[in-house]
Amino acid sequence: MLLLYRILNLGGDYIVAFSTVIFSVLILILTPIFTLVNLIRYKTFKSPKNIVITGMYHSASSGIGYSLALHYSKPGVTISLFGRNETNLLKCKKECEAKGAVAEVNIADITDRKTMTKYLTDFDSRYPVDLLIANAGIYESQLPNDFSFEEKTHILSETNVNGMLNTVLPLLSKFEERKGGQICITSSLSFYVDFFFPAYSASKSFITSFAFALRKRMAEFGVGVSVIVPGFILTPLTDSFKKQGLMYLNVDQAVKIIANGIKYNMAQISFPFPALLYGICYSISPPNFRGAFSYLVSWANKDIQTFDQKDKNN
Repeated sequence: MLLLYRILNLGGDYIVAFSTVIFSVLILILTPIFTLVNLIRYKTFKSPKNIVITGMYHSASSGIGYSLALHYSKPGVTISLFGRNETNLLKCKKECEAKGAVAEVNIADITDRKTMTKYLTDFDSRYPVDLLIANAGIYESQLPNDFSFEEKTHILSETNVNGMLNTVLPLLSKFEERKGGQICITSSLSFYVDFFFPAYSASKSFITSFAFALRKRMAEFGVGVSVIVPGFILTPLTDSFKKQGLMYLNVDQAVKIIANGIKYNMAQISFPFPALLYGICYSISPPNFRGAFSYLVSWANKDIQTFDQKDKNN
């Protein structure tokens, strides 16, 4: 009986795989129509003047949040920077002001809902925000090795999920009232796959789903919502990716892609393309085949050390 069940279940997986191929062909045929509809429906926005950016955590001037702040800095622009590293915030503020922008720093923990609401609404009352970039987030290997799996999971959920909500939700009503502005939320390509850290991947799945649903809701008010879905970006925190031969972009390349995606109000801003393609192919494979899929990929890249392996070796 068990063997029969497995055979029937395997048959179901083959049907799912075949259906995916048929659906993919259909999508390919309809792509020109989808593109035309998007060109007609998508609202484009003027260059932002009042910007909020969270995620200024890195001590080095090479994180996405830091680089985006510098990218948007010019005369007539006011930027509110959020983070926990005062030295880094002040350094970024100085560089933004050197390019002609006005910059404010907020030393805040994004998991503190009341503090985030206070700082965000105060800035918005003085400088109506037209671009909010919720960029803060962490992954398991950034936490102490002696933390248990349970502790890491709770911390990541609180930071990545609730921290994002504490950044986005306080100003939603303001965006709705003004019937304009953009919200950009940073996720990760890891939401497509399941062999990264469980809590990190799960938190990014929530963020991506939330951003897509929010985009549909806020479009009714003329507000744009985009989700940044990056692969590996080379920073001091991820320098080992380059050594392991993984597909990555440097921060400058990433910022150009992100800014361009925000400019054209894209629903999803993803890079690098090979990693995106791999993630999509993996995600559309039948769930019962994904274990074999990831095993073959790992076998083909024996020299690449996964996050789980790195965590165990630390």
